[in-house]
Amino acid sequence: MRSYGSYDVSVSTSGGDLQHYTGSAVENNTNPLTGEIDPDYANQVSFLGGGVIPGSVWVSADSYNADGSRKMRADINPTTGEVTQVWDVTIVEAGTAGARLHTNAYGGFAFLMRADGTRILQTVDGAAYDPALDYLADRASWTDYPAVAAIPEPETYAMMLAGLGLVGTMAARRRRLV
Repeated sequence: MRSYGSYDVSVSTSGGDLQHYTGSAVENNTNPLTGEIDPDYANQVSFLGGGVIPGSVWVSADSYNADGSRKMRADINPTTGEVTQVWDVTIVEAGTAGARLHTNAYGGFAFLMRADGTRILQTVDGAAYDPALDYLADRASWTDYPAVAAIPEPETYAMMLAGLGLVGTMAARRRRLV
């Protein structure tokens, strides 16, 4: 893979949360579903990022309801309308008044993000046991996302319409002959 340099992005979400990402832009030649070299993916640019999940973080008092439960909010996907409940959390500096220490079960695990559309390596574990298959997995926990359907180019539409027209003409001709 050839590197095109690094990137540093800070994103403020609609809820006011700040997310910070760093990584590298690299030339890709592998199929993200199989990991194999694939000519269909030659010379595509992927964005890679990674890091270590912190073992614990300090969160503000307003991240919790009065009864001590986590304050949740509904995030709505504007494209699909899907609603997801997420913790409305604010990470603060240690020593902030009222802050609580929140520990993370995956603290110390590495993660790798491959943003060419399909795969995120969430954790690398010393022993990832899969009880459904009753064996130790490849020590990695993957999440696959289906690739978004590409928007056809105008030439593709033209060929498709020509093909449909031809099929329609043949069907009409066949009906007249019968």
